[in-house]
Amino acid sequence: MILSKQTEFTATYQFGKTKVNIIAPNDVTEENKKKIIEEIHTIGWKIIKEEMYKKDDQ
Repeated sequence: MILSKQTEFTATYQFGKTKVNIIAPNDVTEENKKKIIEEIHTIGWKIIKEEMYKKDDQ
């Protein structure tokens, strides 16, 4: 398991009784970061649009 090999977490969040540890690679270039954020943005808007269409159909 990857988590057991890496002891440092980039961030840790607590949601009720659930603890979420975030691991991020250290060697990501700014160009790759921008591409990843653009993909997340695009996917997020697709989800929002799908939910809006579902509400319109009801």
